Amino acid sequence: MKKSLPKARKNNTKVRSKKPNPVKLVHPQSPLRHFRLVDHAHTGKLLHPRHSSHAILVLLLLFVGILLVISQQFSSALSGTVTVGAVVDGQPLSVGATITSPADQSVISNQTIITISGTCSPSSFVVVKSNNVLIGSTNCTVAGIFSLSADLPLGQNVLSSLNYDNANQAGPATPLVTVTLVQSGENAVQPTAQILLPGPTLPNNPSITPGIPGVTGRECDTYTVDKESLVGGKLSVAVVCIPRIIEKNQYYSMGVIVRGGQPPYALNIDWGSDEADRLRSILKSGYEKISFRYGVSGAFNITLNLTDSKGNMTKVETAIQVNGEKTPIITTITDAIAPSQWFTSPVPLYVVAVAVTLGFWGGEIFVRRFGSLKTHSKNRHRRV
Repeated sequence: MKKSLPKARKNNTKVRSKKPNPVKLVHPQSPLRHFRLVDHAHTGKLLHPRHSSHAILVLLLLFVGILLVISQQFSSALSGTVTVGAVVDGQPLSVGATITSPADQSVISNQTIITISGTCSPSSFVVVKSNNVLIGSTNCTVAGIFSLSADLPLGQNVLSSLNYDNANQAGPATPLVTVTLVQSGENAVQPTAQILLPGPTLPNNPSITPGIPGVTGRECDTYTVDKESLVGGKLSVAVVCIPRIIEKNQYYSMGVIVRGGQPPYALNIDWGSDEADRLRSILKSGYEKISFRYGVSGAFNITLNLTDSKGNMTKVETAIQVNGEKTPIITTITDAIAPSQWFTSPVPLYVVAVAVTLGFWGGEIFVRRFGSLKTHSKNRHRRV
């Protein structure tokens, strides 16, 4: 009887090749399986780079970028689309405009143009006088404060302020503030240059409010003065007529009285917005009508700087409110997707995110085709 010989043992030194188990999705029926965005059954498992959906990530980033730019454009449009004034019936203001700076009984040396500031009823119109003569006007902010620059003559100046509502009703009177201006030293101004010669009577309130019965808003076109503006003495400029509430993209007129100094004059107007400054030549003293318009809505401070032929300078400030209209949605979207917006939009981190994603995608393609992954794959298939 033959004895069966033991079978030869297999060579255990041979490396057995085993295919990796296929990755199973937790939600195989989910529509997201096509985008490879669902969870894998074995978390933490190292997957091949081809499982990264770089194309989908780039598309998502582009979509987010378009939404960012559109939202930015809508924010800009809404911030400039405000109705800043309306005429309504009601009681006069209960809070007056109070000057807090400079302090009462202040003495200011070697300075004629000073800043006057204080508190007021929010969104009212503030008029400031010196020795009962109009020296400037401005808007009270929503925070209830006002500030303007004014050119005062040497000597004692008794400052007063009043604020007006949208119906041009004055608020209560507030305490007067006395300020004394003195000059000394070699650069002291000659006293004769600081004497304000008699001239036209300036109004108590220069603002014109359309909507009030009998007011058209075009009163500056027909404004008349009661006295002649003389030449000599202190150079002066005053805004005596201005529509307080206007509509965007419509033309209006502002009335200005120039007097004193030595003509001809150069008047530079800063509109307080993106509008370019306007330089106007004035041949003689008197009343000047200035046409203007605003292309944007909001509240703006207007500064007028006047220079005479001898180089003397003065300034005055006023303010205006511009009602706005909403920007059409189609225009907003068109502006948002314009190529220029991608360079001016403040989203540098978003641009970096897109660049990093594209960099990883390009690196994965390079490594898969030319790098070590491709070499390792070939060597693996050559093994027996």
